[in-house]
Amino acid sequence: MSEVNVCFASDDRYSKYMYTAMLSLLLNTKAFVHFFIFDGGIRAENRKVLAGLAGKHHCSVEIVEFPEKLRNMFPGTDKHLSEAIYYRLYAATFIPQADRLVYIDCDTLVVGDIEKLYNTDLKGNCIAAVPDGNAKKHIERLKVERYINSGVLLMDLAAFRAQHIEDEFTAYIREYSAKIAAFPKLLMECVTDPASLQEFDALRKRAESHADKAEAVREKVGNFIRACDQKYGLGETKVKELLERLLDYTDGLDHLDFPDQDVINCVLRDRTLYLDKSWNVQTIGRHRSYIAGFDRPESEKNIIHYIVRKPWRYHCHSPYQGLWFSYFAKTPWKLEALYWYVICLIKFFYYRRDVGADEVWYRILGVNAIKCRTESDADGHEHVAERRLFGIKI
Repeated sequence: MSEVNVCFASDDRYSKYMYTAMLSLLLNTKAFVHFFIFDGGIRAENRKVLAGLAGKHHCSVEIVEFPEKLRNMFPGTDKHLSEAIYYRLYAATFIPQADRLVYIDCDTLVVGDIEKLYNTDLKGNCIAAVPDGNAKKHIERLKVERYINSGVLLMDLAAFRAQHIEDEFTAYIREYSAKIAAFPKLLMECVTDPASLQEFDALRKRAESHADKAEAVREKVGNFIRACDQKYGLGETKVKELLERLLDYTDGLDHLDFPDQDVINCVLRDRTLYLDKSWNVQTIGRHRSYIAGFDRPESEKNIIHYIVRKPWRYHCHSPYQGLWFSYFAKTPWKLEALYWYVICLIKFFYYRRDVGADEVWYRILGVNAIKCRTESDADGHEHVAERRLFGIKI
């Protein structure tokens, strides 16, 4: 039996969603799978559940600990982005037994055979990935030629070691971290009265967690500096100097809107092979995914990636939400899946008055649940002649 190496990274919150992605991969792959899981704080009971996959399927599961001293250097994390997003950057060091690896985000379903991706010829590149669905925006922001989504990566770890790629990642991250660390000092130079800075403590924390975009931070801090000038008479020269430094500082924030993904794109911009979109079908809502070229009926889908709105959330509009629940229902958290099915049914009856019936069925039950037969009229225009839900005419 052939073998493949696959890596995930998760904290405890996402462990059950990671399990769902791992299970979907196993159910659609014939090769033996060596799973490596970067542990971002997974509880012992959930670790045991994850390890239990090895006894039920053709796989092994290894939990990889990440050193505490390295965790503290990662900027741009908050309640939505945990430090675990950075762990994949250091897979070459902490998974020394692997020379090739497929990294996959937790908010995915693997519905194709992962061995096909694993055996892709990298043609001398360090990684292979799919272009991001919003690449144009990020290309302009980072001044790069192309921009990939890092939710699915084929990684040549042997090349990482030979070219010291991890050192390049670390240098890039530390440069950004220095910008973040300079923020409180910049504010303190505006005024020496500590009491006047208390109301801006929240602003500092938001900048550190990257919850605000650079433009918002720039505007708020600029207003603060001007207010300090009015109150304390900093002088035109001092204000100008501080504002110039502020612009330089927020350039760093502009540079890392998606911290880990931006690092990969900037460091490996000339060492990336671009894959077919089927290996990272980035789905948000039916219309937006279709426009981006990820959700066309005729296209192949090997890995579905639920970006932004997750399938376990009420407001998810992905046409593959129902498909995700069909896998989640096979996990130890099947009762939670039943709860969400009920929520989705309530959502269906609520929305049906306002939204096209087909769109609602797609949202809740997935594209495979409903089949439509179309006919053409005398003018050649197609219309839906019949709809069947799980084979039953509706």
